[in-house]
Amino acid sequence: MTPKSPHIAAVLSLLFGPLGFLYIGWKFAVCGFSAIVLFVAADWLIGLPIATPGRYIILPVFAWKGATITALLNKCKGDAPRQFHTFPMAILASTDLLVGLAMCFAGAVAVYEGASRIRNGETGEGLAVLALGAPIAIQIAGLIFDIIASTIDSWVMSHFPGTKNIFRHKSRPLTGRNAGKA
Repeated sequence: MTPKSPHIAAVLSLLFGPLGFLYIGWKFAVCGFSAIVLFVAADWLIGLPIATPGRYIILPVFAWKGATITALLNKCKGDAPRQFHTFPMAILASTDLLVGLAMCFAGAVAVYEGASRIRNGETGEGLAVLALGAPIAIQIAGLIFDIIASTIDSWVMSHFPGTKNIFRHKSRPLTGRNAGKA
């Protein structure tokens, strides 16, 4: 399998979101779209509307994940690249993406709220939101979506024995013998 450029994956994912994951593989693109659907549904349940600018704020997260997936794929040796391009691995990559999306969006909402308060003359409250609210919002979003992601990861790993989430728990490059067990 020919190595793919993490830089190209990042640029395509930055410009096209999960559609840019087609460069990595169609299974990753499908799971990337699924991550967006799950993210939007969870935000809707929490009560956070996703405004138009919010759609673009999350694109750098796709770029980061596209580069990460490609870099890990390039480290694969032996028959591991074939094992890497499976739905269980794509799902695990998407759960990591889901946590990143939530944290990025929570930070953007908090920064927007803080800036709005400063702009409206509530400087003290705005600075408090920026200094305290943003980090707390990011941590809470990370925790909530990490629970969701960990639940999905557990389901995948229990239904596909030998699969391990190399995207959230990096330990060693994949080789043919330890692929899925990193």
